[in-house]
Amino acid sequence: MTTSEDKLEIETELSEDKQILLQKLSTIFDPETAIDFVCPKTQETKQLVTIEELKH
Repeated sequence: MTTSEDKLEIETELSEDKQILLQKLSTIFDPETAIDFVCPKTQETKQLVTIEELKH
């Protein structure tokens, strides 16, 4: 799944307020940072992230 597909999937699951916030933050930060701010990852999800994923 590409980053744009991930972003689209996340946007469809968000409330309208969070979608607006995500759009505004995406103009300031890169999309991944904006998504992390609007939908923080849980500790379990963070632990599943591999070193290779962190390098990107």
